[in-house]
Amino acid sequence: HSKFLNIYIKEDIQSFSTKDEFYNQNFVYQLKDTIKLDGGYYRIDSLKNDFSGLFIKRLHMVKDFSDGFRIGDIMQAYPLKNLSGANFEIPRKGSSDYLLLDFWGTWCPPCREMLPDIKNLKHKFSDRLEVVGIALDKSPEVVQNYCSKNDIDWKQTYLNIEEPNHFILKNLSIKVYPTLILLDKNNKIVYRGSDISGIKEIEKIISQ
Repeated sequence: HSKFLNIYIKEDIQSFSTKDEFYNQNFVYQLKDTIKLDGGYYRIDSLKNDFSGLFIKRLHMVKDFSDGFRIGDIMQAYPLKNLSGANFEIPRKGSSDYLLLDFWGTWCPPCREMLPDIKNLKHKFSDRLEVVGIALDKSPEVVQNYCSKNDIDWKQTYLNIEEPNHFILKNLSIKVYPTLILLDKNNKIVYRGSDISGIKEIEKIISQ
């Protein structure tokens, strides 16, 4: 059924991950989705009966998507609150060359295991990388206590774990924890994945 049909589309220079299936979701499309090819936008209309090809239709769009979640998309701005309740927005204008969004929770063992790697990454690229943690958890106090005990010094926001369909989670298709999203200074998503191997990929991107 077309509703459950996944179509994988990626550039030749990109590779599928053998470890991180969530990373591979960057390349998943379905019928009627819109894709960007060679500077233009196209709708995936249908498949050949033998699944050997796609039929696509050119769309007359004059600007980039502002609410994408895949690698290569531009991320829209999201208003959030820090653990003290003060308003802030991501991504922020005039910030570092790169912004790393860490979707995590104190209840998540892989999130806790990845913490030293994120600390090392932030220390290594302190002049080029900003980190913001987006914690899905029981309360802001739980997040604050964990951050204090573990010397987490980057900005944090709290999302109620009882409301897992928060708009930023829904819009960015956050389905597994942790999820790392790296933005460049133009707010373009240059990496999105969940496996710890992504730390090395992020380091490579920033180094280049």
